[in-house]
Amino acid sequence: MPVHEVKDYRPNLFLRNGHFNTIYTALYRKLDKPNYKRTRLTTPDGDFLDVDCLLEKNNKACFLLHGLEGSSDSQYMKSIGMLLNSNGWDVYALNWRGCSGEANLKLTSYHSGFTNDLDFILNTYAAPYNQVQIIGYSLGANVLLKYLGEDPAQVPSNVSRAIAVSTPCHLSDGAEELKKKSNWFYTQNFLKTLKAKMIVKEKQFPGEVDLSHLKKIKEVWDFDEYYTGPMNGFEGAEDYYSKAMSLQFLPSIDRETHIITALDDPFLADSSSPFAEAKDSKYVNFYPSSYGGHVGFYNQKNETWIDEMILRLSRT
Repeated sequence: MPVHEVKDYRPNLFLRNGHFNTIYTALYRKLDKPNYKRTRLTTPDGDFLDVDCLLEKNNKACFLLHGLEGSSDSQYMKSIGMLLNSNGWDVYALNWRGCSGEANLKLTSYHSGFTNDLDFILNTYAAPYNQVQIIGYSLGANVLLKYLGEDPAQVPSNVSRAIAVSTPCHLSDGAEELKKKSNWFYTQNFLKTLKAKMIVKEKQFPGEVDLSHLKKIKEVWDFDEYYTGPMNGFEGAEDYYSKAMSLQFLPSIDRETHIITALDDPFLADSSSPFAEAKDSKYVNFYPSSYGGHVGFYNQKNETWIDEMILRLSRT
């Protein structure tokens, strides 16, 4: 499919800086909490997932996947959920394990390559609908693309569309980007909650979590080297990144997929912009925007261009 030129997102000069767009949208965009109905599901391995739903007995459904240390309460999740629900979609906003306000029950948790829970959620909820689409943001977008491409036969036939926003398609290069001094604020924000979760895990599983590593962790790469990787069956950070990154799975995707990335995203390396993969695919569309930051794309009046874009794609 083609690479699509983005012509209709031209923010003001202040927001033509990727850092400003990222931070402003995340911290200063204020939205009321949707009237979610929460459902707790027991996973096949004995853990649990909290899914926040907006249901109106529609015949089409949208599944929303948040980014690293986000939740259904993240501003981008609330915004698109309410918008799509008001336009005829039932909405299922997934909270990854340990992200709904309560520690999950297993030593292992969510990560960029863990597609089991997405598969479980779709098998639980998708069947009654005529049309299903999945929207993923950042880490959730990587999970989505990997899921679509790693075993296309397992994807329910009524999943007709996928939209991936600000995807770290190349995880190792993305981790290197986060090591830059200009990304110190984001790194520390992620590490604050990730480290806190390890302390909780050690209390849940005494002797199975080595907290001595915490003092060594200065970067997200460090956390993945000492915790994410080994706790989820990988040898370390690089083994995790190489097996979980979605870029390698794009050629196998066999249904309509839209990848939207800001070229000024401070989190992403150039290798996360899949120009070549989109051109070689029958199903993958790529939208490189000059502006937008990381899950930013702020316009004005508490609105974002990305919501408008997703709604437009959802009507095709």
